[in-house]
Amino acid sequence: MHLFGIPPFIWETVGSPERALMVNCGLGPAARQLFTIFRSHCATLIYQDRSLKAINRLNRISVQRPDHALMAAQDDLPLAPGSLDLIVSFWSAHHSPDLKRFLDEIHRLLKNGGHFLLIDGIDHPGTPEQELHRKLHQLAISIDQIKNRPHSALLPPQNVSNAVEKSGFIVNHQTLVEDTEFVLPEEERVQLQTEALRLFNSVYPEELKFLPDGLARFAEELISLRKNISNDTLWLHPFITILASKSKGNCTTMPSQPKNNQAERKTITTGYKLRFRDLPDELKPRQKMIMSGPEALKNHELLAILLISGTTKENVIELAQRLIREYGSRAIAQEHSVRRLMDTLGIGPQKACQIVAAFELGRRFFDEPHSKSPMVLGADDAYEYLKEMASLKREHFRGLYLNTRGRLIRDELISIGTLNMSVVHPREVFRPAVEFSAAAIILAHNHPSGDPTPSEEDLSITRQIVEAGKIMGIEIFDHIIIGEAGYVSLHREGKLK
Repeated sequence: MHLFGIPPFIWETVGSPERALMVNCGLGPAARQLFTIFRSHCATLIYQDRSLKAINRLNRISVQRPDHALMAAQDDLPLAPGSLDLIVSFWSAHHSPDLKRFLDEIHRLLKNGGHFLLIDGIDHPGTPEQELHRKLHQLAISIDQIKNRPHSALLPPQNVSNAVEKSGFIVNHQTLVEDTEFVLPEEERVQLQTEALRLFNSVYPEELKFLPDGLARFAEELISLRKNISNDTLWLHPFITILASKSKGNCTTMPSQPKNNQAERKTITTGYKLRFRDLPDELKPRQKMIMSGPEALKNHELLAILLISGTTKENVIELAQRLIREYGSRAIAQEHSVRRLMDTLGIGPQKACQIVAAFELGRRFFDEPHSKSPMVLGADDAYEYLKEMASLKREHFRGLYLNTRGRLIRDELISIGTLNMSVVHPREVFRPAVEFSAAAIILAHNHPSGDPTPSEEDLSITRQIVEAGKIMGIEIFDHIIIGEAGYVSLHREGKLK
C-alpha cells in the first residue's frame, strides 16, 4: 500500500511548507489537500530509510525545529484480515481539532482493509502519562525489530517473528532527533533499539507482543492505563478501541489477495468524530479563561467564546480557527458589515452579529476612555467625584490613580471595613499604580459616623503609604476623608509630611 500514492513519509515543519510539498516533495493532490487541512499544526517532509535522494533533497530545505513528527509505514505485501496496515506515531501531541480532521482524512483515504492504531504520547516525567508513552514507544520499536534485517541479533524469538511476518506486518520505524538531522548514527540507533526491546520484553509476555489478537489485549491494557491519566493528556481511547474491536483472531496465514471489498472497507476504516464536549476542561476556552485568565487564550479561543457554539459540521473551536484562517484576525476585528461576514465566511446572522458587536464594543471602549475620564486636579475634584461615599454604612477605602496630566486612569476599591494596617497594606495601594502606570494617587475613605475628622489610625496609615510612595517614585497627592458634612483633605491640613 502506498499512502496517498507516495512512499512512507514523515511530516515536519519547513520554512515554506506548501512549496516544499508541491515542488521539493512532489506530492499528489490528495496529500496537498490533506496538508491544507493540517498546515497550522505541522508541515511536511517525505522520508524513508531507502530514499537517500529524498533525504539529500530535504536536507537542503531550511528546517525549523519540529513541533510534530508523524511516522507511517508502507505495506508492500497483501495484508491478512485483522493485521495492522498502518502504525502512526505522533510525538509531542497537540490537542487540536485539526488533528482529529487529519486522522479522519487518513481513514478516508486508506484503501486497504486492515486496522489503524494511533501511537501517541507526552513525556511527563514520573507520571502515568510517561509510562503510557514509554510502553507505546516500546511497542513501535519492537515491531520495527521484526523486519530490521541489519540488526537480526535484536529480533524477537524466531517463532514470534515468523508469526508476525505471516500476519503481514512491515514497519519502518525511524527516530527523529532535534535540529536538521533526520537519521541517528548507527551506534546510537542500535543502542536505542536494544534498550527499547529489552524494556518491552520485560513488560509483556511473547504472546501479547505481536499477534493481532495479542494487540487487542494490549489495547485493552492501554485503555485500563488511560483511566489513571488526567484528562489533559491523550486522546487514545477511540483509536485503541477501533483496534481492539477489529483485531479478532490469530491471523497467521497470508491470503493470496487482500480482502478489499467495499463492505469490509466500511467496517475497517470507520473514523472517530471528536466532539467538543470530549475535550478536557483545560482546552475548552471558557474554562481555560476562568483558570488562567484571558491572556492565556489564543485568538481563535477568544473568538470561540464569542461564537458560543459550533455548527453541525464543525465544533466551535474548529469554526473559530477556520474563520481566522480564511478571513484573518485583523480583518475580522475591523469588519463592520454583518452581511459581508455572513457571505464571506458562510456563517449565520446570529454568529455574525455576535462577532461584529463584540469588536464594535471593544473599539468604543478603546476610543472613548480618555475623553470620558474626569480630570482630578485636587481635593475638590476628588470629593465631587466620590461624594456619594458619604452615605455608605461601612468604611470604603478607594484609590484614584492619575496620569501625569491629572486625568483619572483607574478607580480602585482597595478595602471595605475598619481602616487598619491588617486591611490596608501599601502593596494593595501601589499594585494598581504599577499595573496602570499611574503618576500620582489620591486616596479617599469615608467615615460612616458622618464626622470626617481624621483619626490617629487614619494618619498613621497615610504616613506609611506616603513613605512607601517615595521609595517607589509614586506621589500620594492627597488623602481625603468624606463625611456627611463634607470632607477633610490631609494635604491641606499638612498631614501628609
